[in-house]
Amino acid sequence: WSMSKTSKIASDLYNKGYITYIRTDSTRTSSGARDVAREIIVEKFGEDYLGPGALGSDAKKVTTNVQDAHEAIRPTDPRLVEPTDVDDDSSRLYRLIRGRFLSSQMSDSVRERREIRASVKNSKLVLSGTASWRVHPGWEIAFSEFLPDPRTHVPTFGLTVGSVWKIDEIDENPKMTTDETKPPRRYTESSIVKKMKNAGIGRPSTYVSTVLKLSDRKYITNDNGSLSPTDNGMLLWTEVAPIYNDQDSEVELFSSEFTADMEKQLDSVEEGTVTGSDMWFRFSTSFKEAHEKAIEIKSRKPTPRQKYSIENQISNMGDDEKDIILKGRLISEISGKEASEIIEKLKGMAREGKIVTKPSDKQLSYLISLIEKSNMSDEEALSLVGVKDLSELTGGRDGSASHLIGLMKENNNSLPASEAQIKLIIDMSEKLGIQIADVLAMADLAEISEVSKSDASKIITNLKSLRKKSRKK
Repeated sequence: WSMSKTSKIASDLYNKGYITYIRTDSTRTSSGARDVAREIIVEKFGEDYLGPGALGSDAKKVTTNVQDAHEAIRPTDPRLVEPTDVDDDSSRLYRLIRGRFLSSQMSDSVRERREIRASVKNSKLVLSGTASWRVHPGWEIAFSEFLPDPRTHVPTFGLTVGSVWKIDEIDENPKMTTDETKPPRRYTESSIVKKMKNAGIGRPSTYVSTVLKLSDRKYITNDNGSLSPTDNGMLLWTEVAPIYNDQDSEVELFSSEFTADMEKQLDSVEEGTVTGSDMWFRFSTSFKEAHEKAIEIKSRKPTPRQKYSIENQISNMGDDEKDIILKGRLISEISGKEASEIIEKLKGMAREGKIVTKPSDKQLSYLISLIEKSNMSDEEALSLVGVKDLSELTGGRDGSASHLIGLMKENNNSLPASEAQIKLIIDMSEKLGIQIADVLAMADLAEISEVSKSDASKIITNLKSLRKKSRKK
């Protein structure tokens, strides 16, 4: 599950009174709830499954911080095995929370383990491994549906010194694995939250929104559970962050230490040891100074976007022309201010037809997507502007790439609406109680078969506006 889904389901369970407050990182639980849990353990599993009971690392902590004022997340009524008025996902999360709470009061699970060293006949290779099996479930029995099935029997192959194993394809055999040193895994939503918590960044109430904001701003993508930085995210970290961090300050702005320090200052305001106005004045003053210095540092060299713009516009020039424009230097050797002046000069030359630029990567990517969505082949589309290959297109606002993009957009808008668009129009019409004929009239159409992609976009926009108005009423 994603963080947002888990948070939503947990909020619903809390609002229905099945679990305690969810936006907390406290590990404390009430003695009354623990007593009930221990009674349940004895009744259901027996005395052997009762442990000393975990109180939580902050059980005896005295604090005025509101973040620590709540218990750990637990069922409000531990005797309730499963709520009946919720969906399957909510029920599963409740069982997880209840199982975790019961487990905290149970005995340890116990396993037997053997370290093995073996050799192979006619080989100098020494093999090493382990064999283990569970002899007492302990806390795992209350958590079993969320855990993989463990080995619970002694392996059939001999474990005494001198045992000889005959390997075949029928009997249970040891499995040989070769370990390799691998790079660290990418963060997942859960592991990044754990990292934030350990670094003192954020609060339970902000963990989800922090990760979602990174995604909304296109700094990261979620690839099958792994968080990967986007080009914008890499640009932010490799180009922007160093400008703010390369200053004579005790704590770098783009660092976990800075954020953790901010959290501590906010706690101080909450506890009354520091006033909010004093804290804000110190922060805003230091940030303003850092920002002004960052602007000054940035002007010392061209930005990646400036570099790309210059490279693109001088790509078709000869070496002599490039030397004149750059005054015999490399692009990396000019200042940010000089880069801006060169770009303006090149734009003027392009308007006068003195240079021909290439389309940007963004233009080409967008154009290719438009052609793929059209009813034309690449050759047919390119012929509209008199070229045979993408490499022949020119860039700039007045270039052939820009002209072709406009033509393809017109062409695609005139194509019949997609099945998804038609289905959405029908579904929204039914929910709003509007006749389909009245909906089609929004685009001056009589039959749904006449709806084009652009017509569909117009109709859907109008229906969304009507839906928003109806909700306000």
